[in-house]
Amino acid sequence: LLPVPENAAIVPIILDVSDGAAIESLKHRKTFRQYFEAGGVVMYPLAAIAILALLMVIERSVVYGRVVSGHDRTRPEITRTLKDNDIAGAATAAEKAPRTMARLWQRGIELIQRRGGDVEEEMQEAIIAELPGLEKHLSSLAVFAAIAPLLGLLGTVGGMIKTFEIITQYG
Repeated sequence: LLPVPENAAIVPIILDVSDGAAIESLKHRKTFRQYFEAGGVVMYPLAAIAILALLMVIERSVVYGRVVSGHDRTRPEITRTLKDNDIAGAATAAEKAPRTMARLWQRGIELIQRRGGDVEEEMQEAIIAELPGLEKHLSSLAVFAAIAPLLGLLGTVGGMIKTFEIITQYG
């Protein structure tokens, strides 16, 4: 390497091997619709999966948000009444909780009233009974998460096949 004098100015050299085609392509940006159409027929099931998955995520977010906010609203009152040994007041407060949590609170209050059996085991059973309602659509989301990359790969392979056909046709 040659030494560079201190007062030398560095001038960038722009080398465009595309003869202006690269700059021209930047001027004509594709729209989403153009990208979608370029993706071919595989884009339609991918779009359907994306929309369905988004709707399921939104629905689950609303359900979980209601359960959490409702539980946060009613829990202090229920625990306060239980500490005061006011079982009837706790049962009344539990009715104001979201349905899932209300059923669990009511089962717990019922077990407290009976004072018999293994409370922890029976509460675990009650929780397990409520899980299907909370896990609704999660298996569908898992299937969509597995299918979407495969469809994307299928689209990529289809595009490569078309590219090779064009190369063999035109050289």
